[in-house]
Amino acid sequence: MERLPISAFTDDLHDQAIERIASYSVGLIGIDLQDRQEVPTQSGTGTLVDLDGRLCIVTADHVIENIARRNRVGLLIDWKGGLRRCAFEREDLHFVRLPRGPTEDVGPDLGAIMLPPSGENIATLRAHKSFYNLRKRIDRFDRNYLSLDEGIWIPCGVLGEGSASLEPTSSFARVTGHWAMMGISSAPQESVRDGFDYLDVQAHMGGIDVPRSFGGVSGGGLWQVRIAKHPEGRLEVHEVVLSGVLFYQTAVVDGTRLLRSHGRASVHERLAAAIRVEIPCP
Repeated sequence: MERLPISAFTDDLHDQAIERIASYSVGLIGIDLQDRQEVPTQSGTGTLVDLDGRLCIVTADHVIENIARRNRVGLLIDWKGGLRRCAFEREDLHFVRLPRGPTEDVGPDLGAIMLPPSGENIATLRAHKSFYNLRKRIDRFDRNYLSLDEGIWIPCGVLGEGSASLEPTSSFARVTGHWAMMGISSAPQESVRDGFDYLDVQAHMGGIDVPRSFGGVSGGGLWQVRIAKHPEGRLEVHEVVLSGVLFYQTAVVDGTRLLRSHGRASVHERLAAAIRVEIPCP
């Protein structure tokens, strides 16, 4: 199949890409227990990942910092025919946290929530979601599989603006959320600092309304989408690649806001290595 330029990205291809990306993505809700009542707090977004049999949610470290203080961690996992949810007790999770940078805009800001290998919640996730095979991608990118200027870019996250108000009287069962996914019309700006790579992408593309804030998107994936053309001319999404983890939004300058993420090297090398050290291979 032939890879095509960004200009070939149609509404149908956009829908195909969103369906695949959404299958790996979850909203993260911190749940406190006060007087036997659940008090949910929207914390961010994450990507379900399988690394050599280790199941985890890759996200931003400041999201983990918020989650780790709560009694439970709730996941928003589906929205077709009604939003599905599940919740883990904090003691059933393990948090892998890379050292944070000096300021929130600089980074690093990256980590993972390690999930138990089995149980009712894992069965629910496997029934309704998919775990992104990180080992498969690490092996590919060791061979320079995909450059940053190929395909189109889509950040994925649960916007605070699009979610139900998390009032203290509400329970986790009443929380709703909406996915925010925007096509990015150009390759990201890449930089490297202290062994971590960073990607900055524009949060606006012509004709798409941009929210006032991307709060809630932190920890969500920055996805690179490859478009392919069959010999008979039919177009399809060939692959969606987790190429970044979002952690910061810049101020609006000239009507444009940038989203900052860690890049593939930070996830494949720094985070994957930390997970392997802390969690033995099952």
